[in-house]
Amino acid sequence: MQGHPILLNKALTMRGLGVQAFQPILVEGRAICLHPLVCKGFNADFNGDQMAVMYLYLLEAQPEARLLMFSHMNLLSPAVEDLISIPIQDMLMGPYVLTVGNRREYGGTYGRKADLVFHNKAIDGTSIKRLISRLIDHFGMAYTSHILDQVKTLVFHQATATSISLRTDDLLTIPSKGWLVQDAEQQSLILDKHHHYGNIHAVEKLRQSIEIWYATSEYLRQEMNPNFRMTDPLNPVHIMSFSGPRRKASQVHQLVGMRGLMLDPQGKMIDLSIQSNLREGLSLTEYIISCYGARKGVVFMIKEH
Repeated sequence: MQGHPILLNKALTMRGLGVQAFQPILVEGRAICLHPLVCKGFNADFNGDQMAVMYLYLLEAQPEARLLMFSHMNLLSPAVEDLISIPIQDMLMGPYVLTVGNRREYGGTYGRKADLVFHNKAIDGTSIKRLISRLIDHFGMAYTSHILDQVKTLVFHQATATSISLRTDDLLTIPSKGWLVQDAEQQSLILDKHHHYGNIHAVEKLRQSIEIWYATSEYLRQEMNPNFRMTDPLNPVHIMSFSGPRRKASQVHQLVGMRGLMLDPQGKMIDLSIQSNLREGLSLTEYIISCYGARKGVVFMIKEH
């Protein structure tokens, strides 16, 4: 196998990056060990996917594989020229932990010409993608792929050394939630009185009630990141949610903010908002309301299968 590239193909081959060339290294075991930076191109997610291995025995095919199909020459999407070989999942925790804190921007050490401006700031998923794009523009794909391989080793080491784990106390609730919910409840009571005396229609009452609780929920969502940053920048929930590995603010919002508005089985918004979060626990009424969405999700899953 030494000096003979191979092709890896993951079905369904919907785009050019579904087939890429690699220089294989034989290891013990029956699983294909894939570089994490090529997973997005293959649309691989490590849940039992299978790949076809094609050995190039013709001499005419080997130079083409090395020049055009090697993974380090395919850092950009052939469709839109967008960066596709970017760190994902655990690879995003390492850069964030290494760079979090109060930082300043420098152009290099004194007396040395800087080839690339050094951004001394917290690196999240968006920042590292922008940085890799600048590396490709300045130094080309071959050098950038070499740097990315070194970054991969560094960030995996840092992510392992950080030893991220979760506990209940890491779910920091937002201090301003109490008075925000009280203010929303007072607005809802005023709205109910207007509807009771016939000043507004039931449809208008429903619309305004949804707007009140939606605005409250969104304000709490915006307060999550500053609350984590001020309280504990190295909070495990903050690292996983805002550095990139699990960058879904809605999930963290339901854990530390409020679950908010839910849909009924017909897809209509329920005007009774769930004020509690999963950290605090739900009341019986809130639990029943939240079951609407869960039941609807199960029904859709059964229909798809």
